[in-house]
Amino acid sequence: TVALKDGLPAAEPFVLGFYTNTLTFAPMPPRLYFPAFSNPQLRDGQRRFELLAVNVSKIRVRAKKFDRQTLIHALRGYQGYERSWNESNRANEPYREIDFNVMAGKSIFDRSMTVSSLTDETTRIPLNWDDILGKGKAGAVFLAVERQMDDSAQRATLGTQALIQVTDLGVLLKRTKSQAWAYVFSHSSGKAIPGATVRMLNDDNVTLEETITDATGIATFAGSHDNHWLMVEFGDDLYV
Repeated sequence: TVALKDGLPAAEPFVLGFYTNTLTFAPMPPRLYFPAFSNPQLRDGQRRFELLAVNVSKIRVRAKKFDRQTLIHALRGYQGYERSWNESNRANEPYREIDFNVMAGKSIFDRSMTVSSLTDETTRIPLNWDDILGKGKAGAVFLAVERQMDDSAQRATLGTQALIQVTDLGVLLKRTKSQAWAYVFSHSSGKAIPGATVRMLNDDNVTLEETITDATGIATFAGSHDNHWLMVEFGDDLYV
């Protein structure tokens, strides 16, 4: 309740009379947020991906892992997550759901979690890559989090999604009109990686050219392959 005292002086040459009013503040709409969309993350870093929840009591977290046959298709599919500027509903909801079941990949994680927080209080939920991928493991993962409804038959309409490549592989690419070079290195050691497989692929995941990094970590391509995908594979680590 807001009240103004009777006789409160004003800047103008008159005195305000007694005034009272009751204001009601509605809770914020429930929201779920990830800190990134389609990004790489260091395999040997903190190994956490943080979820923010506001006014959500229960969530479901699911994950799919991609291999070299499915990752490019997943990256292309995820490009539809953000609505275009000319869509009518973009001001209210700039993102659209990517159907988890349609995304190519292997389901590796499915867990329900209870979120404890006060009204309008932001709760930070660290998702652990060791739980999702396995201890110390790398992998490209599609994460989908949705508010879990009390009625299991009711479809969730609130969620957030991200496609994260947890990797130790770093790549520097240089192109000319006729050639391309890729330097592959380890983020954890800073050293070049010899013996890594490097591919140039098109949107249909067809290999245009494949080569192996030399002793200095450099892969040389006969063509420049503009506007195509670069994939690096070393052991169980994969990065596009």
